[in-house]
Parts: sequence; structure tokens; C-alpha cells
Amino acid sequence: MWALDVSQIVGPSYSIERIEPCRGPISGLIPITVYGKGFHEGPRRWRLLFKVGNKWEEADPSSVTRISNTELEVQTPIFRKYGPRTVDVFIKEGDDLVSVTKTQFSFFVDTLCEKSCA
Repeated sequence: MWALDVSQIVGPSYSIERIEPCRGPISGLIPITVYGKGFHEGPRRWRLLFKVGNKWEEADPSSVTRISNTELEVQTPIFRKYGPRTVDVFIKEGDDLVSVTKTQFSFFVDTLCEKSCA
């Protein structure tokens, strides 16, 4: 009998579908809900990755809470060094493959209190 590992071709068993809300400030640290499939319980942590050009910015893994097989709660990363933009977002479990599916999140400029006039 022969076996072939096709996970590099077809991708992992989990997927990301959407994020709510789908935009937030570049100061980050706002709670978002990630919807997808295959978010099973296990010893490894779920990781949310924001793709910026050829770089990856990761949400703090300790901020990820598994709600169900289809839902995670996460805090967005601080995005000031990249500025406002729309990025692709992927999910992965531990050091496994990055999801084949993706969704998008838009970061916008928020006003810093110390730079505001009252």
C-alpha cells in the first residue's frame, strides 16, 4: 500500500471565512471574531496572521480564545508601523500550514490623544 501526503497541495483541514468587525484602528488591540471551520480543541494554539506585502504580522497568540469549531476571538495586532491599509488574513494551528483560504481586514488611522486639541 502506498500513501502520499498531499497536505502541501490541498492545505490544512481548517479554513477562515470572515472577520467581524472587518476594520479597526492601527493602534490595534480591539477584539474581533474570526469565523471559519475546523477550529478544533487541542494542545496547540490557533494563530491569526496578517499579510503585509511579503511580511507577516501576527496577533498575540495569548489573545486567541477558541469559542467553538467555527469561531475564535482575537485581539488585532498594533499596526502603526505599517499605516492604514487593507491586508489579507490567514489562520494556522501552531506551526502547521497557513490556511489556503483568507479574508481581509482594513486598518484605519485613529487619533492619538496626545496629538489632539481639545
